[in-house]
Amino acid sequence: MNQVVDWNDIHNSVLKALGEQRMGWADQLVLVLEDVKLSVAQRPDIFGTKLPVVVQIKQKLGGLRVYTRKMQSKYLRRAGDTCREDQEVV
Repeated sequence: MNQVVDWNDIHNSVLKALGEQRMGWADQLVLVLEDVKLSVAQRPDIFGTKLPVVVQIKQKLGGLRVYTRKMQSKYLRRAGDTCREDQEVV
């Protein structure tokens, strides 16, 4: 699957993936993804130097789901702690 998040233009790529009717979700997810990007930049000893490849973002069963390649969920799990009640990371 292709990468759906452009790490150089997070906001617009998330809006494109979710659609403008889900602006509330998009704003929350952008904050989490910006935190992921910052965490990777600041702590390459923990996260390595590559940003996760987000292959799908969707709203399902009243929650937001972000799908990454299998071994990359550690990025979103650590960075998403502050928004975990609103967003589900799978």
